[in-house]
Amino acid sequence: MSIVDFSKAKWIWGADNTTAHNWLCLRKKVTIDAIPEEAIARIAVDSRYWLWVNGKVVIEDGQIKDTAHSLSP
Repeated sequence: MSIVDFSKAKWIWGADNTTAHNWLCLRKKVTIDAIPEEAIARIAVDSRYWLWVNGKVVIEDGQIKDTAHSLSP
């Protein structure tokens, strides 16, 4: 297993939403010139997450120990 360097990560977070038992909805807009063969989203959560790409849910109820997901463009 390789070690990932997160020192250049671009984190998104809601600074006002730091209370316990709270759900957050975070959005990051990314513009690309062409559809890549592969895109990697490294997601750090404390419990569960949902991932949308172009308005479609591609990972529903993801969990910390999930393995890699393969998505079609």
